[in-house]
Amino acid sequence: MNLRYYKSKYFVLLVLAIAAVCTWLAEIGIPQVVMKYLSPASCVAVFLLCFDKWLWKWPVFSWFMTVPDISGNYTGQIEFFYNEKRQFKKCTMEIKQSSTRIDVKTRFIGDGTNEPSTSSCSLVAAIVNDERKGSFKLVFVYENQGSYVAGDTLTQHYGTNVLNIIINKKTIELDGYYYTNRKPNQTMGAMKVSKQKN
Repeated sequence: MNLRYYKSKYFVLLVLAIAAVCTWLAEIGIPQVVMKYLSPASCVAVFLLCFDKWLWKWPVFSWFMTVPDISGNYTGQIEFFYNEKRQFKKCTMEIKQSSTRIDVKTRFIGDGTNEPSTSSCSLVAAIVNDERKGSFKLVFVYENQGSYVAGDTLTQHYGTNVLNIIINKKTIELDGYYYTNRKPNQTMGAMKVSKQKN
């Protein structure tokens, strides 16, 4: 299990406490039929699975994490220069996050006529603690399959995003830059998306 985003020392103590409680229950006379399913190993395994999927987001358990919960759906735009003109394109981003993994899917929305929509999926993603600035960044490498439209210049390519995570009372914003390995010319630009908190 990857404990990269955990306050591992405290989390290990929590797991040991759960195992100790299960052992104590066995010693106070809980029937063997019940304890077969409440063994320390099974209790810890169930807790770890639940923690990775759901519990880490609960306020009482989020204290054991070193990174914020940024999962959800975002909307915004990218900004770039093309044909020597400053241009914008709307985009949406879906972030799926557990306590050990982050996946990012981005959709770039075309104009429906000459410019098709495309999407990209992260190959590697991580939340990085920028200790110098006291803030977090979402960094991910993605693959975009292109649009597959005859004559279109958007071919399959890879890219990297480095986005500052800005958490306010009502929103979470991701703001930063991207660059790609597109050929014949490398492309780059800025991205800003936001999510409304529930």
